[in-house]
Amino acid sequence: MISGKSQNSRFPKETKNYVPKLMAALIISRDPAKYGFVGINYHEPVPFETIRVAPQKKLSDIAKIIGVSKAQLIELNPALIHDATPSRKPLPYTCASRLRLNNNSKKSTNSFT
Repeated sequence: MISGKSQNSRFPKETKNYVPKLMAALIISRDPAKYGFVGINYHEPVPFETIRVAPQKKLSDIAKIIGVSKAQLIELNPALIHDATPSRKPLPYTCASRLRLNNNSKKSTNSFT
Protein backbone atom coordinates (compact mmCIF):
# COMPACT_ATOMS: atom_id res chain seq x y z
CA MET A 1 0.00 0.00 0.00
CA ILE A 2 1.24 3.50 -0.73
CA SER A 3 1.84 5.36 2.51
CA GLY A 4 3.97 8.17 3.80
CA LYS A 5 4.50 11.56 2.22
CA SER A 6 7.91 10.75 0.71
CA GLN A 7 6.62 7.66 -1.12
CA ASN A 8 3.37 9.32 -2.21
CA SER A 9 5.17 12.24 -3.83
CA ARG A 10 6.89 9.89 -6.28
CA PHE A 11 3.60 8.92 -7.93
CA PRO A 12 1.47 11.05 -10.24
CA LYS A 13 -1.85 12.26 -8.81
CA GLU A 14 -3.79 9.85 -11.06
CA THR A 15 -1.88 6.89 -9.62
CA LYS A 16 -2.36 8.02 -6.02
CA ASN A 17 -6.12 8.29 -6.66
CA TYR A 18 -6.31 5.03 -8.62
CA VAL A 19 -4.57 2.66 -6.22
CA PRO A 20 -7.03 3.07 -3.30
CA LYS A 21 -9.97 2.54 -5.69
CA LEU A 22 -8.33 -0.59 -7.07
CA MET A 23 -7.70 -1.91 -3.59
CA ALA A 24 -11.33 -1.21 -2.58
CA ALA A 25 -12.61 -3.04 -5.67
CA LEU A 26 -10.39 -6.02 -4.83
CA ILE A 27 -11.66 -6.17 -1.25
CA ILE A 28 -15.31 -5.85 -2.34
CA SER A 29 -14.89 -8.52 -5.03
CA ARG A 30 -13.88 -11.09 -2.40
CA ASP A 31 -17.24 -10.79 -0.59
CA PRO A 32 -19.70 -8.53 -2.50
CA ALA A 33 -22.69 -9.36 -0.25
CA LYS A 34 -20.82 -8.07 2.81
CA TYR A 35 -20.72 -4.64 1.17
CA GLY A 36 -24.34 -4.54 -0.03
CA PHE A 37 -23.90 -5.94 -3.52
CA VAL A 38 -26.79 -8.42 -3.48
CA GLY A 39 -29.39 -9.42 -6.05
CA ILE A 40 -27.17 -8.57 -9.00
CA ASN A 41 -27.88 -10.38 -12.26
CA TYR A 42 -24.50 -10.84 -13.85
CA HIS A 43 -24.22 -11.16 -17.63
CA GLU A 44 -22.67 -14.26 -19.13
CA PRO A 45 -19.25 -13.57 -20.64
CA VAL A 46 -19.30 -12.96 -24.38
CA PRO A 47 -17.48 -15.81 -26.15
CA PHE A 48 -14.74 -14.57 -28.45
CA GLU A 49 -11.68 -15.69 -30.33
CA THR A 50 -8.46 -13.74 -30.78
CA ILE A 51 -6.61 -13.14 -34.03
CA ARG A 52 -3.34 -11.40 -34.80
CA VAL A 53 -3.69 -8.34 -37.01
CA ALA A 54 -1.07 -6.42 -38.96
CA PRO A 55 -0.35 -2.85 -37.86
CA GLN A 56 -2.38 0.11 -39.13
CA LYS A 57 -5.35 -1.79 -40.59
CA LYS A 58 -8.58 0.22 -40.70
CA LEU A 59 -11.23 -1.09 -38.31
CA SER A 60 -13.97 -0.53 -40.88
CA ASP A 61 -12.10 -2.76 -43.37
CA ILE A 62 -11.61 -5.50 -40.77
CA ALA A 63 -15.27 -5.31 -39.73
CA LYS A 64 -16.41 -5.60 -43.35
CA ILE A 65 -14.23 -8.65 -44.03
CA ILE A 66 -15.27 -10.55 -40.91
CA GLY A 67 -18.94 -9.65 -41.30
CA VAL A 68 -19.60 -7.55 -38.19
CA SER A 69 -20.30 -3.90 -37.64
CA LYS A 70 -17.47 -1.57 -36.71
CA ALA A 71 -19.36 -0.84 -33.46
CA GLN A 72 -19.29 -4.56 -32.52
CA LEU A 73 -15.55 -4.69 -33.24
CA ILE A 74 -14.93 -1.68 -31.01
CA GLU A 75 -17.16 -3.09 -28.26
CA LEU A 76 -15.05 -6.26 -28.07
CA ASN A 77 -11.79 -4.26 -28.29
CA PRO A 78 -12.11 -1.20 -26.03
CA ALA A 79 -8.33 -0.65 -26.04
CA LEU A 80 -8.55 0.48 -29.66
CA ILE A 81 -8.87 4.24 -29.40
CA HIS A 82 -8.18 5.09 -33.04
CA ASP A 83 -9.84 4.05 -36.29
CA ALA A 84 -7.05 1.57 -37.03
CA THR A 85 -4.96 -1.08 -35.36
CA PRO A 86 -1.86 0.36 -33.64
CA SER A 87 1.37 0.94 -35.48
CA ARG A 88 4.19 -1.57 -35.04
CA LYS A 89 5.41 -1.90 -31.47
CA PRO A 90 8.94 -2.72 -30.32
CA LEU A 91 7.82 -6.21 -29.34
CA PRO A 92 6.83 -8.49 -32.24
CA TYR A 93 3.72 -9.96 -30.60
CA THR A 94 1.88 -7.62 -28.24
CA CYS A 95 -1.71 -7.33 -27.06
CA ALA A 96 -2.04 -4.29 -29.27
CA SER A 97 -1.65 -6.45 -32.39
CA ARG A 98 -4.47 -8.84 -31.43
CA LEU A 99 -8.19 -8.39 -31.93
CA ARG A 100 -11.07 -10.08 -30.21
CA LEU A 101 -13.71 -11.37 -32.60
CA ASN A 102 -17.20 -12.60 -31.93
CA ASN A 103 -17.30 -16.38 -32.34
CA ASN A 104 -19.96 -15.89 -35.03
CA SER A 105 -17.63 -13.86 -37.25
CA LYS A 106 -16.54 -15.09 -40.67
CA LYS A 107 -13.33 -17.09 -40.53
CA SER A 108 -11.62 -15.26 -43.42
CA THR A 109 -8.93 -13.68 -41.27
CA ASN A 110 -5.91 -14.49 -43.44
CA SER A 111 -5.91 -11.01 -44.99
CA PHE A 112 -4.97 -9.30 -41.72
CA THR A 113 -1.48 -10.65 -41.07
